[in-house]
Amino acid sequence: MISHFLEPNPAQCKSCIFRSPEDGGLVLGDDRTTEITEYLCSGKQHICHTNPELACRGGRDIQLRVFAALGMIDQPTDEALWLANQEFLRS
Repeated sequence: MISHFLEPNPAQCKSCIFRSPEDGGLVLGDDRTTEITEYLCSGKQHICHTNPELACRGGRDIQLRVFAALGMIDQPTDEALWLANQEFLRS
């Protein structure tokens, strides 16, 4: 996890790359999608493409599911991730 914790966008943008194409999501090539997913799973944050002040909601949701499945956070919530980030910074 990184030390600067960005607040996530409250909802996915209509053109979020993590939204299905049928729902209006932007379609990226498989290589780019894999690259983004891998850095999300390593703890990096994906910036929202419509609001660079926030983390991407779709990307954050992937992180929450992965980190909870790995036992890194207790539950897949923004609050649990924030707490884990704070604990990491204290160590």
